Amino acid sequence: MSSGVKVGQDITDKYHNIKMGKLHRFVSLRLVEVEDGSTGGKTLTFAPEREMMKEDQRGGDDPLTDVIEFMKDNCARFIILDYPVFGKSEGSSKHDELFLIQYIPDACKVKDRMVYAASAQCLKKVVNCKFIQMNDWEDLTPELLQEVCGGCK
Repeated sequence: MSSGVKVGQDITDKYHNIKMGKLHRFVSLRLVEVEDGSTGGKTLTFAPEREMMKEDQRGGDDPLTDVIEFMKDNCARFIILDYPVFGKSEGSSKHDELFLIQYIPDACKVKDRMVYAASAQCLKKVVNCKFIQMNDWEDLTPELLQEVCGGCK
């Protein structure tokens, strides 16, 4: 199912800033409707909603604290998260892993749920990282992220 959503160069740049530059802890993306100059109509595109630089992290040792506080408004969004996890072998050290979180709470309107669900595929083509679908912010735990990576606890 295709949603017709476009991923702009700004989103690609933000992803590369997280992946290569290690500047951000997370970037939240929302879908917005914009004028399409070529067709005269409107199109949906991803727009950065909020981002947090690593040095601005307020949650102490666990960066998930800041992400979860942000998710409590029950609005659908995508979050690109840079989070430290342990490697797969016993006794391995932590390393940063990238996650793409599709957050569509049950309280969302049906139309929003459908559009966000359909648009995930085009974002996943640009953002190459571990993918997690979520409906409840309370499910976002360090253990879940570790499990998605298949690493040791």
